[in-house]
Amino acid sequence: MATILFAYLVAVAGAAAVDPQVVLIAATADDEQMAQLEEAVSGASATVHLQVLATRVAKITVADVLAAGPAEMTTSDQTRPIARLWIDAASGSPITLYLTDGARRRLYVRQVPVETGALDRVALESIAFIVGSSIDALLAGQAIGVSREAFAKDMVAAPAPSAPVVVQAPAPPSVPRLAIVSVAYELVRTAPVPYQHRVVVGYQSYWKRMCAGLGVFAAAPQVVGGVPAGARLLTAGLTVSGGAHWFATRSLRLIAGAGAGIEAVRVEPTASASDLRATARFWSGALSLRGFGVVERELGRRWLVGLTIGVEAHPSPERYVIGGGQMMQIVVESPRWRPLAGVFVGGRI
Repeated sequence: MATILFAYLVAVAGAAAVDPQVVLIAATADDEQMAQLEEAVSGASATVHLQVLATRVAKITVADVLAAGPAEMTTSDQTRPIARLWIDAASGSPITLYLTDGARRRLYVRQVPVETGALDRVALESIAFIVGSSIDALLAGQAIGVSREAFAKDMVAAPAPSAPVVVQAPAPPSVPRLAIVSVAYELVRTAPVPYQHRVVVGYQSYWKRMCAGLGVFAAAPQVVGGVPAGARLLTAGLTVSGGAHWFATRSLRLIAGAGAGIEAVRVEPTASASDLRATARFWSGALSLRGFGVVERELGRRWLVGLTIGVEAHPSPERYVIGGGQMMQIVVESPRWRPLAGVFVGGRI
């Protein structure tokens, strides 16, 4: 109790210089866990331009949360924190989260399960979502949780007072999965022109360590040849892919994956020599495989950007007959291997 009171005094003393803010008190014996919790709360608070004043303690009890703050009666609305947050990560699974409004009149309690007793990505995303949605509600003037007095009465009436009581307040949806819609630009090394420029619209779905995606792309028109024969190529296609995180923090992921796709090319042949006759316009289709690596960086709770490096393999490279005459035939053949690089920006849905 004395440790929590001291931590609270430190938090309130620092609040005068930083406004507005969220006061975080976390109980954990792990330096890395403390950093992860602070990063999760900071990320949820940064979207509404709130700073986080974090303090680490050894233990958090319900009595600490219900105790009135020493500066509560003298702190004005202008300097009072938007919210106060206690996270008990020192008692194993589940992690208990207590959140009060700035005046500490109402209390909101949630529990976040963790699989192995250690924070994982799903737990951190859940904490960030709970904090972010609660702050949004407070800024909108909405009430959260129950009154502190009602919660204290429930604690007294509970048959097991040593166990935290979770208030059955309307809960935000859990976040076991993320869905992202993205727009990407890809540069593919192909032939007979040096590069192909693609715009890709994609959908990606993320689980704990796995992800899957679907993309539709269209390429800028390409002109090949010209004298004595040539063609204009219009390319579009569809790809499906899957991957796994081999390194991940809360805001950064490195993904390795593979995929397959189908590519359709509209070929419009031309001929400029008198002894050649251009063939009619036609469609050419081909299957492709790809291997890739992705670096993703999350920006707040909604946006992310990324970089893709990979290679496409075409088992049966396309061959375009773009002109013909009595004695000759001109053929353009695409390469089997096509290195690619791309950048993308996505938004959570």
